[in-house]
Amino acid sequence: MELINTIQTAGLRMIYEYIDKNPKENLPKLGEYMDRFIPENLALSSQLSAIRS
Repeated sequence: MELINTIQTAGLRMIYEYIDKNPKENLPKLGEYMDRFIPENLALSSQLSAIRS
């Protein structure tokens, strides 16, 4: 379990650093990327729609 937590933490740090470099450009790109991989029936998809509006 510790390895999984370490990988998840590293991934979240990479995402944060990517967004932090240029939020206006990179946040919409991240939303588009998440749309491709997150099923529409999850609660997160409605949250992503709210962010875009």
